[in-house]
Parts: sequence; C-alpha cells; structure tokens
Amino acid sequence: MQFHHYFLLILFLFVQSVGYTQTKKETNRHCLVCQDDGHSILERPYKDFSFKSELPFIGSIVGLGITSELINDPKALTLAQIEALDPNDVNSFDRYAISKSSTKSQDISDIFQLGVIALPIIFVTNHHTRKDIVPLIAMSAEVMLINYTLTDITKKLAGRTRPLAYNADFSLEEKESASVRRSFFSGHTSHTAALSFMMAKVMTDYHPHANKGFKIGIWSFAAAVPAITGYLRVRAGKHFPTDTITGYIAGGLVGILVPQFHKKRKDKKIKVSPSVGWNQAAVRVQF
Repeated sequence: MQFHHYFLLILFLFVQSVGYTQTKKETNRHCLVCQDDGHSILERPYKDFSFKSELPFIGSIVGLGITSELINDPKALTLAQIEALDPNDVNSFDRYAISKSSTKSQDISDIFQLGVIALPIIFVTNHHTRKDIVPLIAMSAEVMLINYTLTDITKKLAGRTRPLAYNADFSLEEKESASVRRSFFSGHTSHTAALSFMMAKVMTDYHPHANKGFKIGIWSFAAAVPAITGYLRVRAGKHFPTDTITGYIAGGLVGILVPQFHKKRKDKKIKVSPSVGWNQAAVRVQF
C-alpha cells in the first residue's frame, strides 16, 4: 500500500468519525463490555490531543519518512541472477515457502490489509472512547505511518529476494519486478498487526475492569488477524515465514507502544512526616 493511500484512508476515517460524534447523542446506558454499570473507568487513560504532545510522534514520522526517501529501492534481479538462484541457499525453515503460489491467498491477504483500516471505527461505537475520537484517530494515523515507514526502510535495507523468484510457477516478468527484492519483512503482516493490536490495547485501556471474556476475545482477535495474514502471504509465495514472523512482532510492538506512550502519567505523591520521640527524631517518607 502506497503512502498516499494511507493519507486518504486516514482523512476519510477522521471525517467520518467527527461527523458521527456530532450526530450521535451521548448516552449513559450500560456498557456492554464493563462488569458494572458503565462507570468502571476511573479516568480517561490517554492525554488530550495537542500539537505539543504530538510533536515527538510527528517528528518521528517525518524523520522516518525522510530516511525512507533517501534510501534507494533495491535493484531488480537480472536474468542471470534469477537463473543462478538456488533453493538450497535458503534456510530449511523458510524453504517451505518456495513451492507456494496461491493467487487466492494473495487476494484474501489484500482484503485483510485493507479491512483492518476500518478497525478504528470501533472507537466511535463505544461511549467510553467516543468522546476522545480526535486523539484516538490521530493515534491510529501515527500507528499506520510509523509502521509503514519502518517497514519500508527495512525492506529497502534488507533487499531480500521473495520466494516466488525461486518458483517455476511464477513468470519471468514477476521475477524481474523491482518489488521481488522487498521480502523482508512482510508489510501486510506488520500493518494488520499494528492496527489490530492497537485496537485491543485501546479498548482494554478504556475498560480495565471489562469482562474476562471480552479481554480474551479482543486480544485473541488481535493476535489472529495478522497471523492469518502472514500465513496467506507465505501461501501466496510472497514471503518467507521469517518475513511474516518479524512483521508480526514489529507491527504488534508499534500498535501497543504508541498508545502506551500516549497514556497519562500518574504522578506519585510523596508524603514526608516528621516523628519525634524520647531521645530520637525521624522522618518518615511515604510513596
């Protein structure tokens, strides 16, 4: 997925979400995922949106974006290089992917990649997160852009050849494509992991006392989406297993850490109390 596709999708989500919050009336009805009457949240877990607080993330995105642009794409394989490729040079764990070539798996993985873009919409359907939709959509944009630029930089630096280049089922035209050397790591997998884990992280941060079944369900869903996507990418002959495993971990970390860095800091109060007794004096410090 290209950078401008991310921008358009983020803009669409932002407009739709803001419009939804303006037309949807706030209610205090029972929360479907809380154990009590919907007041289980002691405080809003994330900081209010402000340009100042977002500067580190904006700076990171700009810096990563510039770095990505400065790094050249790996050169396409020549015919001689393609003919010289030896499957035995691939480690035994990854060699499994060389014989795979499923167009159906590729198409389904593309659907997964686009489908997870809709996950932030869940933030406007829950009355706890709805009031913070602007910072949450901004956070979603940061997750997508940070993950995209990190993935792109890694692909360019690694220049790993995709398994399809070793497979006789693929045409010479596909093997000579410049994208054939962008195997490590899987962008589809990192993208789906970043957004699905972010969604689970945000929903559980807003619902610390949610039903156990909800927590198990939402984290299981978050873990399953990128796992299935990664499997499909291997079946399609686009990636080696290590490409998808690395993409899973990298995207998952971005999806969890970005919201974590947006959380409010709980300032610890220090109480100092003097204690005076017979022939002694002390100071008690309470954290």
